[in-house]
Amino acid sequence: MYSIYADGICIYNDAFALDNIKVIDPKLTLEDSAAGSLSMILPPSNIGYGTIVRMVSDISVHKDGEEIWAGRVLSEDKDFWNNRVLFCEGELAFLNDSTQPPAEYYGQTVRGFLETLITIHNSKVTNDKQFTIGSVTVTDPNDPTYRYTNYEKTIECINEKLVKKLGGHLRIRKVNGVRYLDYLADYPNTNSQIIEFGKNLLDFTRKWDLTEFATVIIPLGNRLDESPIEALDAYLTVESVNNGSFYVQSSEAVASYGWIEKVIHWDDVSTASSLLSKAEAYLSDIQFDNMSIELSALDLHYLDVNYEAVKLLDELRVISKPHGMDRHFPVTKLEIPLDSPEKTQFKLGDSIKTSLTSVNNQTNTNILRKIENLPKAQSVLKEAKENATQIMNMATNGYVTITQDQYGTNTMYISNDKDYTKATKLWKWNINGLAYSNDGGETFG
Repeated sequence: MYSIYADGICIYNDAFALDNIKVIDPKLTLEDSAAGSLSMILPPSNIGYGTIVRMVSDISVHKDGEEIWAGRVLSEDKDFWNNRVLFCEGELAFLNDSTQPPAEYYGQTVRGFLETLITIHNSKVTNDKQFTIGSVTVTDPNDPTYRYTNYEKTIECINEKLVKKLGGHLRIRKVNGVRYLDYLADYPNTNSQIIEFGKNLLDFTRKWDLTEFATVIIPLGNRLDESPIEALDAYLTVESVNNGSFYVQSSEAVASYGWIEKVIHWDDVSTASSLLSKAEAYLSDIQFDNMSIELSALDLHYLDVNYEAVKLLDELRVISKPHGMDRHFPVTKLEIPLDSPEKTQFKLGDSIKTSLTSVNNQTNTNILRKIENLPKAQSVLKEAKENATQIMNMATNGYVTITQDQYGTNTMYISNDKDYTKATKLWKWNINGLAYSNDGGETFG
């Protein structure tokens, strides 16, 4: 059930057909790292028709009694029947209300820089437009580095100097009336629903650029010291662990689309078994990085209460056997007609293509970083404590497990899987500090 509130008064509820809470064409749009919007038409009979004030009134949307979006009226018009046509922007747009002074910052972590920007913003706006920094899991491999501000809007600074350079996702989260701004490196929740081509998803390839699609790849690892052809470089292959074949293929994709071959290099891989694993992951997952899927709520069994509700920034498993695809896509946009929620449109994935070498580049940068420029231990501990507090507050979105080793030392895990040993997103907290893993706990950073 959806409802809309203006300054705490209900002006719309989809369960009741009363004239004083009638709204025409209410549509909510939620989007990754964006303010989101609400558009609606208020007839003169609506209880909020004469009380809603542009840029002043607090507007919020609730689903089953829980707030899912809040903002303010940005613009309005009147139609032929004297209805108020309102367009509302989300709370993230409050960061348009302040600018950052000319300043130079050096040695601040991502969290520290974000806190500085928000502190300046909060000093200029009223309490109802202020933010508190929540969980920050994005890091900069180039830290310590210089960052500058020069009269930009606060939201411009955050987007240009952090999000566009480092990636990650901005999210507003409300806890006990406090508005937290999270900056997350990974998507916070893996949804239990599964989307499968031919079952609950009919088509998704119309907006996908097939020029990068491969059904067969030749994976090449690190360069070998010797080559059978003196004038050419030789590379590690999968032949020794792949039944004597250089090729790794998706049988289903070959059956559907034929033999489409591509060479992929992994210069840092030195074992054939690891190279084969990476090749198989590429065919079923990585090559679909720049795909986006659009589907309706009906595809997600929207009316079946036995399925987990899909939320913005959730990850959904998408399977397409004809394409050899089995991967998780993030929910990056929702368009919800509040009066017809069964027509909700979802966008999965985005148009950002991930470089296969980006992780290696970050690793090299970290190795080359001079140790004397590292943040002081006191600031590291302070940030770890602040992030740990926020992560504990967010634990309701995951599973908490506490273990004890033979020496009596406790370790707490927060994971996206009930069995933390199988989790793909895992926080570990013990006497040695706080660490995060996105590879099932094989490595922590």
